[in-house]
Amino acid sequence: MKTVEINVFSFDELDDRAKEKARDWYRVSSDYPWFDEAKQSLTAFCDHFGVTVKDYSLGDSSGYVTTNATNENFRGVKLSEQDRDKMPTGLWLDCELFAHFYDEFKRTGNAKGAFDDALYNFTRAVRNDLEAYYSDECIDDNIQANEYQFTETGKLF
Repeated sequence: MKTVEINVFSFDELDDRAKEKARDWYRVSSDYPWFDEAKQSLTAFCDHFGVTVKDYSLGDSSGYVTTNATNENFRGVKLSEQDRDKMPTGLWLDCELFAHFYDEFKRTGNAKGAFDDALYNFTRAVRNDLEAYYSDECIDDNIQANEYQFTETGKLF
């Protein structure tokens, strides 16, 4: 049997090149934790108007939501009957959808246009949150909070 001694380092003790390798490991191994909740907010928003989500892609620059919404879904919708602060799932994305819809509908008077704009705002909000989650600063915080240890080259120990 052979005994091998390995030095391990906290993230703060790594040099810049090793920190980049550690961040790369984290980006590859860590999934964005709120995709399911984002889908729940989206579904709740669409259900509120009797609309079905047909397809979606969240998190990248080409994020989109496709629904079966038509002007019929919004016929008779009144601003006075809408709740700007509606939070059906309790997730912050509810605010991105419902508050944005309310404000846009109030500004334009076009409920279908406000709905479409709220969906666009939602995809942008998810993308921005994803970018923040995978930013160096956030990754550094997560690595430090979890007290991961690394070899001198930045490989997870």
